[in-house]
Amino acid sequence: SSTALGDGSFVVESVKQAAGTQLAVTATDAAGNVSEKTVVTVVDVTSPDEPQVNPVIHNDTVVTGTTEAGATVKVMLGKVEIGSAVADADGKFKVTVPKQKHKNLLNVTATDAAGNVSKAAIVDVLKKNGK
Repeated sequence: SSTALGDGSFVVESVKQAAGTQLAVTATDAAGNVSEKTVVTVVDVTSPDEPQVNPVIHNDTVVTGTTEAGATVKVMLGKVEIGSAVADADGKFKVTVPKQKHKNLLNVTATDAAGNVSKAAIVDVLKKNGK
């Protein structure tokens, strides 16, 4: 319950709602007249967490790891996208990329169904011995 401000706007405090939840909203005037209900859907505005990326080694042609289930994972080398894939129901992903060279720096992001983009995981391609 909330009272409208002078300009007709209002703010209602509620418990956190899951994205996709539908809420019914009505207005009641001073005489007790109730408006028709309006249904609003809670929008997902939360970015996925930064993807957890497994080590990438010289000559690897895949980038693997975990992220939010169903998110699209994008692998960038500089400003060039070199591969993308959709994470499975468990959040696991496997992105096919061109053969990687030692010291390449890859940026790996996850984008959820609502278009929210995670922070980039920075991956330094390692030599065969893990350095």
